[in-house]
Amino acid sequence: MGEWSHSTPLGTSVCLVQMRRVKLELSASFFIKFSGLKV
Repeated sequence: MGEWSHSTPLGTSVCLVQMRRVKLELSASFFIKFSGLKV
């Protein structure tokens, strides 16, 4: 399952979800830092 998981729709969807989660965490931390600087 580990080798051909990237070619399957399930593997790609999982990768997309993980990337989306990382983007949300980065934007959230950036927003917190930005709001902290403004205040």
